[in-house]
Amino acid sequence: MKMEKRIGKSGETGKLGSTRIEATVYSWAHAINIDPKTLTKRLRIADVQYTRRGRISAANIYRALAGDDKQARARRENAQAELFESKLQERLGNLIHKESVQTAMRNFCLPVRQRLNSLAPECAHLCNPSDPVHARRVLDEWVKRALPVIREEKQKLDGAPK
Repeated sequence: MKMEKRIGKSGETGKLGSTRIEATVYSWAHAINIDPKTLTKRLRIADVQYTRRGRISAANIYRALAGDDKQARARRENAQAELFESKLQERLGNLIHKESVQTAMRNFCLPVRQRLNSLAPECAHLCNPSDPVHARRVLDEWVKRALPVIREEKQKLDGAPK
């Protein structure tokens, strides 16, 4: 394996006299027994810039394979802060569980649906006393058209972004 060791200057490595080990992706993959495509993918995820035959430092290879500890720690702290905030908002009564909302919607919609289904038999004689059969037929048709529209709107609410 062809690796290059450079004694860097302050502008090159950040520390005066530090050692910088560099090699190509293929050389690194061969040295650490990993598929070059996997290494390339990890380098891309870690946002390490390099050219096709360019050399990559050992520090960048380590960051690509092990991940950036500072970023992981920051993500973990942000997640914990968001969790704490949501629990606090829930305790204060500013957040409601999805199941509670669904139960309330079901408890609200079921009686409305039942009243719509009973609309024709109960109101036909009031709508058209001279021909309650015709009135019932018209009201039944209206309910049959209205219920699917209501169902679609409810499904849109159920599928709304969280």
